[in-house]
Amino acid sequence: MKHLRAYAINFLSLADGQHQFDYELNEKFLSAFEDAPLDQAQVVVKLQMLKKQQFMQLDFQLSGHVPAQCDLCGQDFDLPIALDEQMIVKFVHELPEFPEPELIYLQHGASQLDLANTLYELLVLAIPIRKVHPDEGCPAEILDLLDQYSQLPEEEEEDDETPNSSVWDALKDLDLE
Repeated sequence: MKHLRAYAINFLSLADGQHQFDYELNEKFLSAFEDAPLDQAQVVVKLQMLKKQQFMQLDFQLSGHVPAQCDLCGQDFDLPIALDEQMIVKFVHELPEFPEPELIYLQHGASQLDLANTLYELLVLAIPIRKVHPDEGCPAEILDLLDQYSQLPEEEEEDDETPNSSVWDALKDLDLE
């Protein structure tokens, strides 16, 4: 957990204005999180921070790749990650009971902003639900096999529709009034 200290910003010592921070999200970073959906990554985070008296604006830019398995063909590949996200850090006297998701609340008097969990969440949310090969696509022979096995013969398609249509025809005869 000591290596997560690098993801904390001591903003109290910073002057008002623009500041830039660079982070790397890799195996060492991910090892600090239990039950993480991934254990490897090569992602660079560029953070632009605008510090003001009452708030801070954080502009995150994530780019890199994570290992993934294609949902279509099952082969392993490097999934590109690209995400631009903005968050606002608001200084408050009392933490709200129902915080807004795009805001980070810090109590007055706080001196550090720990970004480790925020960066982890941004990385996980940057991974799409459906993971498929980028531009080059899946191998042609695998796509041909998928097409071959996913087509139903015409006779089976007609048989499937007949029972369903009779059920709906019976519902049409019901008098609901």
